[in-house]
Amino acid sequence: MRYFLKNDIERAFLYRLYWKLITEDILKKLGCGSSKEEKQILHSFHKRVLKYDSIAGKSANIISLFISEVILFWAERGIFVRSSSKQKWGMEDKPLSKLWSKL
Repeated sequence: MRYFLKNDIERAFLYRLYWKLITEDILKKLGCGSSKEEKQILHSFHKRVLKYDSIAGKSANIISLFISEVILFWAERGIFVRSSSKQKWGMEDKPLSKLWSKL
């Protein structure tokens, strides 16, 4: 029983991280708004490009892997995507020596 509760808590955290922080970062850096519709379009793009049918109802491990692949996809294209709210907007422009503890 504890496993399922822990997995539900982790999934809820990961969904919030993805829908609130990550999609907003990507859309902002692409020069778009961050409406629910724009986030859904971006999510559909991620699923198509990364070959996921859905992340709904998946385990926390699968969602975490999906998020990692999304961040890597954009990093390969020169766009830094924050994976924590502790990481401040625009931090990618600062020297790595000042950021190491936040990564």
